[in-house]
Amino acid sequence: MRSSAAFALGNIGTEAAIPGLLELLKDSESNVRSSAAFALGNIGTEAAIP
Repeated sequence: MRSSAAFALGNIGTEAAIPGLLELLKDSESNVRSSAAFALGNIGTEAAIP
């Protein structure tokens, strides 16, 4: 569920999602971390780079 949510936020592309996505990079599940990283890349702003 968290993985799908991260992916969806990346597709929307809103910078408001960045703080939550950065937190998901610390998740215990690798698929969640991967989806969060992908989403941050899709957002594509420097604010997405920790």
